[in-house]
Amino acid sequence: MHQCCLDRTPVLPDLSNAAWQVGFSPIAGGMVQMQVSKPQDSNAPKKIPDPRSRLLSLNALETSVFQRLAESTLPDLGDILEKAALVPEQAAALGTPWPTIEQALRQYVEYHFDRSILSAGLIDSYFSAVPPTGTFTSGPSR
Repeated sequence: MHQCCLDRTPVLPDLSNAAWQVGFSPIAGGMVQMQVSKPQDSNAPKKIPDPRSRLLSLNALETSVFQRLAESTLPDLGDILEKAALVPEQAAALGTPWPTIEQALRQYVEYHFDRSILSAGLIDSYFSAVPPTGTFTSGPSR
């Protein structure tokens, strides 16, 4: 998750750049830099699918959270945004990362197990009830 699966360059999310993006490829098994060039010989027979064929775009916050999922506790969005020293408008523009992260993990699992997740419809209905992008809480409400 910290390197591009195609060229091994570090994936360093830039939270101050609202246009920053990286791709997530279930075929490649991780992050793919959007600017990585295609192989030179496009006429060569393909033995494996092109990892760029099913890219899910992730913004900087989604990527930053995704890279921290293996930690012992879920990342605190407030801490991530505070460390980036973003003004509230910049933070709101990044939105909430959880629906996109769920979608990326779902695509990964479905691709590698070659099966659909039957409860995916339930998850979709939950996320449709979540407030629109740009609103989030920094931690559990009490």
